[in-house]
Amino acid sequence: MSRWCCVLMCLFVACDSVARREAQEAKEAHWKSAEVSAPSDRMLWQLTLLALQSQGYPLAAGTDPGARKVESGWKTDMQPFRGEGQRRRALVKMTPLEKGRWKLETRVKVEHNQNLVAPLDPVRAEWKPAADDQAAAQILLQHVQSRLKPELAVQPPPEAPPKRP
Repeated sequence: MSRWCCVLMCLFVACDSVARREAQEAKEAHWKSAEVSAPSDRMLWQLTLLALQSQGYPLAAGTDPGARKVESGWKTDMQPFRGEGQRRRALVKMTPLEKGRWKLETRVKVEHNQNLVAPLDPVRAEWKPAADDQAAAQILLQHVQSRLKPELAVQPPPEAPPKRP
């Protein structure tokens, strides 16, 4: 009986730590958001995937058009020193607001490689979570917005000063 008690206690502690880690991650998440106009969810979806690919994020199994969420694969940048190698993962959420209007949210997770012995070996990497890259999330958001609004607002040329006689 005591063995089962230990097993149940270990399961309870494991579930509790996973829930605690997810809650902590949600607190530390930095999402960037914007409202965009798009003729259809399909077009917004395709433009989002195109923006992710142009930024170098690999598309992975985390793309779910039904849930309107994208979680890219890891974009890895190995470096020869401990703590300098990093990998990034982009997350995008699309929420309908009204017909033709969408709330687009982006987040870029970052992890640093803490392996001291072989920091260039991706198999032996020791990834530790770091702060989200808010600038990269904003850039990704801007890429999607620019694909939706390719027109540039051009100001008229300044008026020439009147000529003196």
